[in-house]
Amino acid sequence: MGLAFSHGEASWSYGGFSDFRNRLVKQINPELHVIDEKISHYDTWLALWNDTLASASVCYGDYDPIYLLLGHSDCDGILQPWACRVLAARIRELVKDWDDWDKENPKDNIDEAYDKMMALKLCDGMDMAASSEENLKFI
Repeated sequence: MGLAFSHGEASWSYGGFSDFRNRLVKQINPELHVIDEKISHYDTWLALWNDTLASASVCYGDYDPIYLLLGHSDCDGILQPWACRVLAARIRELVKDWDDWDKENPKDNIDEAYDKMMALKLCDGMDMAASSEENLKFI
């Protein structure tokens, strides 16, 4: 059992999704080792990233859209279409230099490669949801 989404083919075990999010945290700030209190309140970030702000531009720093994913429940809930749009772009940016998955020649950093593969599938699912103006469901 694990986490899947209403759109696309991404899936992780719950522990794997936690590891993926912590890998994203380290990508943003190498000083952090786990998701901290600042980014663990999805409702706070949702309030800050309202439709107007999210559609205007992607900002980084204190209002990095990745916090919407980092602070989200890992077993249920939704991401609205506007959040999917900004998150897909930000996730692609963050994982672009991670190792690629190669089933024929596994690498030492296989966890990172798997996370990149699933992250890109998650982005594709987010794109599908956003283009249909549907919520992406965590299932």
